[in-house]
Amino acid sequence: MSHERQTWRIKRHHVDNDISAYKDVVRPEFERLLADLEDGVIDGIVVYDLDRLARRPRDLERVIDIYDAASKAGRRLVFRTVHDAIDLSSPDGITLARVMVAFANKASRDTSRRVAAKHRATALTGRPVSGTRPFGWDWVRAEVRLADGRVLPDVTDPGRKGNQRINEFEANVIRRAAEDLLAGVALNTIVKDLNERGVRTSRDNAWSAATLKQMLLAPRLAGYRVHRGEILVDPKTTEFVRGQWDPILDEGVWAALEDLLLAEGRVGAERRSEAHREYFLSGLLRCSECQGPLHGNARSEKHFYYACKTRGGGLKGEGGCGKISASGVAVDGVVSELLKARMRAATVEVAAESAVWPREGELEALKADLRAKFTDYSELSGDAARMALAAVQAAQEQVEELRQERSDWLKNRLRTERQVKVGPETWNELPVGARRQYARAELQAIFVLRSTRRGNRFDPNRLVPVWRDLVQEGG
Repeated sequence: MSHERQTWRIKRHHVDNDISAYKDVVRPEFERLLADLEDGVIDGIVVYDLDRLARRPRDLERVIDIYDAASKAGRRLVFRTVHDAIDLSSPDGITLARVMVAFANKASRDTSRRVAAKHRATALTGRPVSGTRPFGWDWVRAEVRLADGRVLPDVTDPGRKGNQRINEFEANVIRRAAEDLLAGVALNTIVKDLNERGVRTSRDNAWSAATLKQMLLAPRLAGYRVHRGEILVDPKTTEFVRGQWDPILDEGVWAALEDLLLAEGRVGAERRSEAHREYFLSGLLRCSECQGPLHGNARSEKHFYYACKTRGGGLKGEGGCGKISASGVAVDGVVSELLKARMRAATVEVAAESAVWPREGELEALKADLRAKFTDYSELSGDAARMALAAVQAAQEQVEELRQERSDWLKNRLRTERQVKVGPETWNELPVGARRQYARAELQAIFVLRSTRRGNRFDPNRLVPVWRDLVQEGG
């Protein structure tokens, strides 16, 4: 290097494309640049402009510290930009650099605030975020008429993807998944069914439990606009902002789904393993000798049996007695016939008056009261604020109690709807997982007695079903 001629040999290029010098993020090449400068690999920095190197004072100070340490050690480091010659080894140069970075930082903050304000203003209108197509909707540039009467005009702005219109096939996938979950079907069972049927995500990927759960938790399914991870509240009306699209799920259904998916232990290890069970009566059959569960075991492709295991198959993971076993095909057939005999006709419908939760109006009034109390709390301070906060917390507890009651009511209603939709003529068409969930809704357990007959013919009297409705009536 020749400092006298002001010419340098480029040792290395450090480029951090698409990484902001303003945001608090790791800039890998910036870190390598500082390491090279400190280790003596390079003798200076050439940059197009100072704000390309640093827009945060703390980053500039790290550079200054290296230049200061080198100066004290008798090592001369240079610094140049296309427009300015700033001597970071001198007090005047350091002051100039600090002022320039401070102005650059302020400009970034101003821009950030303007962009954030613009995004929030856009979100308050309910306009969807332009990005990956959300599962359940299609991007269209034509006019869309929403179910609540709003009309979205044609989109002519080339910078926007368009309006969102419901994709009926995918919407039905979502509705069925929600219904199955609330009726007791495991998340992984639904995932397995989707993948087996060739249903793909909007990114054309196979489904996973995490992906399906994230999609079903999205407030957009109930028509709510989300901003920065939270459902957006209109400051003028204190109401949740409705998106410019038709919802796929009723608010009550989505709320019940959210409660189910977020509840601890509700989608635990037992539920996950359920998706991999191929046996109709897994979890329902009980050994009459030790009361432990009977497990399905395949002997061949066409024959399997249920048996009490002596190793880890009993209650609480302990060994069972191993004394009871029965033909799986025969047991499944007998239980299926018992269920069919109790089924209502498939044409029976749930009474119309049960379509709406009776306390829906009360819940809405409590939610409005909660919003009013929260507004009062936000405008107070001191003792008045503490008293208002107590009122907010009490109202919140009431709302949560009613939401839980609505969730339980809705799940029971959906189970009832499922029961009346299933008839003897459709039973054999159901997948194993759906038949298992139907049986669980009807049966508490089925005890299997020891065989008293000789020969290969199965005795149906060995099965002692415990029906849920009889348990509840006797309870």
